[in-house]
Amino acid sequence: MRSAKVLRISVTDRCDLRCIYCMPEAGVPLVPMADMLSYEEVAAVARAAMAAGVRRFRLTGGEPLARRGLVSLVSLLAGLGPDDLALTTNGLHLAGFAADLKAAGLTRVTVSLDTLRPDRFEARRDELFELFPVLESRRGHRADSLSGGQRQILAMGRALMMEPMLLLLDEPSAGLSPAMQDEVFAMIAAINEAGVSVLIVEQNAHKALRICHRGYVLDAGVDAYTGPGTELLHDPKVVELYLGSLVRPR
Repeated sequence: MRSAKVLRISVTDRCDLRCIYCMPEAGVPLVPMADMLSYEEVAAVARAAMAAGVRRFRLTGGEPLARRGLVSLVSLLAGLGPDDLALTTNGLHLAGFAADLKAAGLTRVTVSLDTLRPDRFEARRDELFELFPVLESRRGHRADSLSGGQRQILAMGRALMMEPMLLLLDEPSAGLSPAMQDEVFAMIAAINEAGVSVLIVEQNAHKALRICHRGYVLDAGVDAYTGPGTELLHDPKVVELYLGSLVRPR
């Protein structure tokens, strides 16, 4: 806490939008309101954070304006004297609250708005369903009902909804069965073939090197070997020091 500068406060898990990259069609389990912190309790946490050096607050959700009485929380937090008090919102209800929020002490607003065109989301969703047929077959299911591999594919699909130029993946094969690992790496190769650059941090080096154009073998944080993936995969020194019997000639 002492090294943190901004405290992000999620005031609710509710949202009045169902963005397909964020919310499955079947929805997600919601926390009962009785289990959420009251505004007074949130203010107490914020006060303690300020005592530890935090000087800025950001209110998020879900959609923060979906929770009743948010203006009163803004007033409580503003009364603590932070350097900055910001709000992230989808903007649907901002016009009706903007004046009161400003009067209560809100200093900044970030409107998270991806597009005003519903057809753009639908078209992109259909493209990803074509790329990931397993997601279309599980359409309408909650994310927590998916297998580990399907969740990894869902995570990649959600990231790709924003049409990134670069996709960063951290240990995408972790905890997966060998068969599902092969499926996930095949999906990663397909993403790259579709024109998206992919940067993978992966301990399962022999599988990652088979699909990557360029690999970096790190040893104690130092770049020990660099080169095309297939060359590293069959480099005698790399095999001896890092891959061992995991590599099988193909």
